[in-house]
Amino acid sequence: MTAMIKRLGQLKYFLYTALITASATLLTLYLNRFGIGREIVLMIFLVGVFETTILTKGYRYSILAALLSAVIFSYFYSNPIYSFMIEKPGDIILLALFMIFAMITSRLATKLQKQAELARRNERAAKFMSEVTESFINVSGEENVVILGLSHIYRYTGCGCSVSLTDGEKQFFPDQTQSENSPCLMQPLRSVGKDLGTVKIFTEKPALPPTEGRIARVVVSQMALALDRELVRRDQEKTRIAMEHERVKSSLLRAISHDLRTPLTGIVGASGLLCDSYESLDPESVKKLLHDINEEALWLVRLVENILNMTRISEGKLKIHKDTEVVDDIVNEALTHVPGLASSGRLSLVLPGNLVSLPMDGI
Repeated sequence: MTAMIKRLGQLKYFLYTALITASATLLTLYLNRFGIGREIVLMIFLVGVFETTILTKGYRYSILAALLSAVIFSYFYSNPIYSFMIEKPGDIILLALFMIFAMITSRLATKLQKQAELARRNERAAKFMSEVTESFINVSGEENVVILGLSHIYRYTGCGCSVSLTDGEKQFFPDQTQSENSPCLMQPLRSVGKDLGTVKIFTEKPALPPTEGRIARVVVSQMALALDRELVRRDQEKTRIAMEHERVKSSLLRAISHDLRTPLTGIVGASGLLCDSYESLDPESVKKLLHDINEEALWLVRLVENILNMTRISEGKLKIHKDTEVVDDIVNEALTHVPGLASSGRLSLVLPGNLVSLPMDGI
């Protein structure tokens, strides 16, 4: 397919050369009726050679136009006319000067074309690099960074590519048929002294063209910076989570200390009263104090069991035993263990008018 397109392009340039030379010939033949000199004829042919150089690519088309123009000039305008022979030395000199000027002008025009094409490529490359830099600013996520970078390389070079990160994870540009053993160019992913991985660009060439290679290196460097930014963000998130974990742990320890202190205070008070005033207390009061001690001890047992259940939750080993419980009983049982909160007026409780039973683990 590529060879056919190339042949069609060459045929188009040959047609351009033939049409321009034929147009210059017809123009000179028309102007020759008015007695123009041969120097003007050669200037018209020289303009045709210059126009051929502009519309085609390469020296061969301008050289072909110059040779055709020289042959036409010798046939129509050099004595003997309508013959390819040249009698006058002056005509030979004119044709020689014409060929020299044609070569010089075509060479200059070709250089100008190359410089203009190079300027256009540099402009496109600069615009593309600007777009690449801006595109990496707002992208987040390691996978998104990798896919964006590889898509930029594929879009500009047309080569399949993949990246291998240092943690062993591999991200490939979608729908590429190359395998890991295909010929490729290696581009390291480095950022601030860190080796983040390697980018592979699959190509049969020993190296990319200069502009494409420069673009690929820029994309790889931007990808490395974005990946390094993601690593820093990940470390910051880990630090934040660790700090939050420590804060929750401290809050939990404070809450547990408070919850342990309340029943222990009741146990210490009731047991102390029994020790100090056992003989003076009536059996009913002793029974009441012992009942309170038992209640507080049971509350401590349940509290410790809850703490153990919290560790089981984090380990994924907690088992829930659901039974049908009355919501009012569960709420009132909880309120008996926070008498200070219930009597302080800071607690607002609203219960349904009817009894509601729900499946739950009451403890």
